[in-house]
Amino acid sequence: MLFRSIINANHSGILVLPIIMTNGWRLNVNGNNREILEVSNGLMGISLEKGTHIITLEYWPPKFFTGLYISLFTLLLLLLFIHRKKYFDL
Repeated sequence: MLFRSIINANHSGILVLPIIMTNGWRLNVNGNNREILEVSNGLMGISLEKGTHIITLEYWPPKFFTGLYISLFTLLLLLLFIHRKKYFDL
């Protein structure tokens, strides 16, 4: 999941986002990786200086690739089973 926005900050401060802080988020501000702050009882915050910023937030669930590998392995086993049954069925 990808969110991108252009923010014009009138002064330096913290931008509070209505997104609950969880693992899997990556923050990029003006092309540089930045740390996401936890503010206001678990919400996400971004420290910004005065000026215009391009903010990109990207989310990958922590177990996404584990689930993907298990699904691909299961699909491979299923295809091998179908292939074997088709050619070696008595």
